[in-house]
Amino acid sequence: MRWVVMILLAIPATSVAAWGDVLWFEDNFEGADLDTTVWEVGAHGASGISVDGGWLYIEADQDGNMPRVLLRTDVVPFPPGDFKIEFRSEYLVVHDWGCGGVVNHEDTPEGNWWGCWQGTTVRLRMQLLGQVVWQTPEVDVDPHVFACVREGQTLTAYVDGEQAGSSTTELLPQLLYFGHRPYESGSWTTFRVDYVRIWDLGPTAAKDSTWSSIKALYR
Repeated sequence: MRWVVMILLAIPATSVAAWGDVLWFEDNFEGADLDTTVWEVGAHGASGISVDGGWLYIEADQDGNMPRVLLRTDVVPFPPGDFKIEFRSEYLVVHDWGCGGVVNHEDTPEGNWWGCWQGTTVRLRMQLLGQVVWQTPEVDVDPHVFACVREGQTLTAYVDGEQAGSSTTELLPQLLYFGHRPYESGSWTTFRVDYVRIWDLGPTAAKDSTWSSIKALYR
């Protein structure tokens, strides 16, 4: 089920959002297919991408290519002010080549704004602006809730509700994706995503708009 811009009525125990924040976007991956009205598939196509039992599954296709699922920011842009993004994911099979969930300020290898991924050589890690702020000592196949809060120029990262690190930047996020940027075929890790949520934490035009004007943006 997808929700766009609604008042948050219930918050998971692991969430760091507060009462009164606005739930900007949510996808719980219900149904049998990826909702292509808000997600798009990257260069390697949809083979290896599936939705089942409330999870988004991402794995390499039969040719060893890792797909990528991107949030359509032309439909669901990041909030213009302070915001929080959170997703819950779990790694199923960990191979040499890692993948995960990433927010970039530009679509380049150097464009990392915040992200989490895992391979056998890097273990499960979280980065802020290209710097590792949290990492497991061994391969990790437990489910985790990853979150990042932007307040002004400060980014604060969380794992399972606990603060993992912080940094500052003037850079703004441009895209969110799961999987990996287009790359050569290989031995890729497999993982799944339970949900994605984005909260608007600051005063924005969306909060002051009427519900009718907000719905009109997403027709």
